[in-house]
Amino acid sequence: MNHGNKALNIPGFHESVKRDFEAGLITLEQAATEFYKGNWTAFVDMDYAKKQLGV
Repeated sequence: MNHGNKALNIPGFHESVKRDFEAGLITLEQAATEFYKGNWTAFVDMDYAKKQLGV
C-alpha cells in the first residue's frame, strides 16, 4: 500500500562508489578495485573507473 511515502533512496553500486570517490574517501585506484571486487570488471580497470566516475 502506498501512503504517499517516497521510496527509500538506496544508492546503486556505481553511485555509491562515485559518492565515496567524490567525497575523497577513496582514490581512483580504490574505486577501480571496488568495481573489480563487485564483479563489474574482470580486472582492476582504471579506464572503466574513470568513465564511471566522470574523470
